[in-house]
Amino acid sequence: MTDLNPIHKNLEEIWNLLMSSEKLMNLPYTQSMEYLGQLIDLSLDLRRDEGLARAQTWAGNLATQELMSQQRALLHYFSSNIWANIAHLRNAVTQVGVKEDKSIVEIDIWDWEQEETEKQIFHLRAALGEDGFNELPETRRCQIYTNLANLYNTVGRFVEAIEYWGRAIAINPLFGMALAHCVNIGWDTSYSEFSVEFEGEEEHHDTKEWRETQQKWHRCRQPA
Repeated sequence: MTDLNPIHKNLEEIWNLLMSSEKLMNLPYTQSMEYLGQLIDLSLDLRRDEGLARAQTWAGNLATQELMSQQRALLHYFSSNIWANIAHLRNAVTQVGVKEDKSIVEIDIWDWEQEETEKQIFHLRAALGEDGFNELPETRRCQIYTNLANLYNTVGRFVEAIEYWGRAIAINPLFGMALAHCVNIGWDTSYSEFSVEFEGEEEHHDTKEWRETQQKWHRCRQPA
């Protein structure tokens, strides 16, 4: 396959080469995944939804191969990123459209977001369910935990969000993406105890949800 090193090509050229390639399936797994990751990222950077459609096809083809559990976990992570980038591109489009009679109408973006969020959660949970998940590099595991936590936070499943942010921090106490969200919710990550403020009302700390959250945080802080 043609050289795709970003040092040697500009981003547009790399994207075009990836899109024109029909030989991805003939490459070794590691190289296939490298190129798939490039296509996912570049399609977002260049705002090319057709690149994400191609990435979905490639990911689907790779999923039919005989893969080790660790490889399936990584493929699920990439598949989740495809759906995340689809959501980013669709949400970046102005939330108005033009009907046939040239009148302006608002578009209900939530219909798109719901499917994309569900797909992301599905693939991230599938990655976690693979026996080979723990064989992934620490940073990748932290990314998967954090992405899943962010999605749970978005859909209002706050207790689960805190648990998975905690799992990421348990692996790497300095993992910035998880720490940033914890800071936003008032969690003091310097201690095993933490203080989440629900709308600034401290009486919520006495609720069942608060107690369950504390218990989950203590569990995820213990060594695996």
